Amino acid sequence: MKTLTRIRTALGISLLGIGRRWWASLNSVLGTAVVVAVMVAILAIGAGYSEAMKMAEVDDANMILKGGVKSEMESTLEGADVRLIESELGSAAASEVYVVASIENNRGEPVNLALRGISENSTNLRPGWTLSQGRMPKEGRREIVVGARAQQHFGGMELGSELRLGSASWTVVGVFETGGSLTESEIWALATPVQDAFNRQDSYQVVIARPQDGETPQDMQNRLNRDSRLSVSVTSLADYYGEQARAMTRFVTIMGYGIGSLMALGAIFAAVNTGLGHIKTRAKEIATLSILGWTERALTAALTIETVLMTVLGGLIGVAAVHLIFDDWLISTLFFAEDFTQIVFDFDVTAGILWQALAMAVIIGLLGSIGPALQLRRLPVARILLQRR
Repeated sequence: MKTLTRIRTALGISLLGIGRRWWASLNSVLGTAVVVAVMVAILAIGAGYSEAMKMAEVDDANMILKGGVKSEMESTLEGADVRLIESELGSAAASEVYVVASIENNRGEPVNLALRGISENSTNLRPGWTLSQGRMPKEGRREIVVGARAQQHFGGMELGSELRLGSASWTVVGVFETGGSLTESEIWALATPVQDAFNRQDSYQVVIARPQDGETPQDMQNRLNRDSRLSVSVTSLADYYGEQARAMTRFVTIMGYGIGSLMALGAIFAAVNTGLGHIKTRAKEIATLSILGWTERALTAALTIETVLMTVLGGLIGVAAVHLIFDDWLISTLFFAEDFTQIVFDFDVTAGILWQALAMAVIIGLLGSIGPALQLRRLPVARILLQRR
């Protein structure tokens, strides 16, 4: 108890003297704030991307592709194949065309978006899918509905506007939402007009299908491939997009911690400089406390706590800055997209990221206090007190 009282007293005396070394203290706080802000921003990108890839609204649906391929862009299912699949699965299947379409964003820059040609059951197989504005496309017309995030981020997709996709102009007649998932980055139209505009004739890329109770993707694949005329591969939509999310998350996590660790070295040096400045400017007070019975352990603990408090303050500033500026801010990327289309998602500053950021701030403070603590152990108390006289 006595030791804690001494630590508290020494810490109070130290904090009162911050005004005399405010520049070094400010460098320590701001250095940590920058490190934490950069790390949080990068990790928030990964969290937002991962959240967009979650296909909660279709976690009970499978994706049927041509046998041996791993993405929609690589897959081609002829009309005859699709009709065989639909005859086996009935209303639990929806054949879809999938192409990459280039549009201009609101800055006049070309971007690639996914254009999905849907069939009658496509929306039924995505329970989270809702039409938030307008209406669905009509047969025989070149009409499209656009994802809410694509409309918000790229612009130029208001109801009634015209978009040039492939060899034709299309009219925006509706806007749909899927809870912020990947699908909101897409444009949807009826399958036949998409086939005509992109010269796909009687071919599709994928069939979305709902499995029977207890049926795994492998079970469905085996069931379909029992027909010798078919050769398909089946995976769940959750697994298909989840793998892309995991790859992106790994990349962003490594990059976030890598860049953060390199930048943290600078923040650690700033913390060391602050601690050494503290010892230099308050050497006489420290020596006096030593003579009065304050142990080296108590003085070192007070110095460490002060350093950690400053870096944690910097961490809180960095977290607050990123949260206020970037949280829920829409961005787009084609990193790890199987088909090189833009995926729109938002920065997602999660509670887990906040705790990781504060842990980084504490580590910076602890490492930054080692040098000053060693300096404190070598402090020539007697000589300093003699100089005082």
